[in-house]
Amino acid sequence: MNRQLLWEAYIKEFPDGYKYTQFCTYYNQWKTRVNPTMHMDHKAGDKLYVDFAGEKMNYTDKETGEVIEVEVFVAILGVASSPT
Repeated sequence: MNRQLLWEAYIKEFPDGYKYTQFCTYYNQWKTRVNPTMHMDHKAGDKLYVDFAGEKMNYTDKETGEVIEVEVFVAILGVASSPT
């Protein structure tokens, strides 16, 4: 989820809400007061998290000159954090 998608979801629910720039201003103010990251407890290596990395990348076939789009797949094993 990026800020643009977050705003699009917000404006869909609140059509008369803040425009993108004002939304980002208030979002940045909110972000300085809270920690908006997700915390998950689990055993190290117990879960595999997968996703695609945003927009498609591309490469050009040297023989044909064809531009070929590709997905970038990302996978990580979760690591349990020690309590602080």
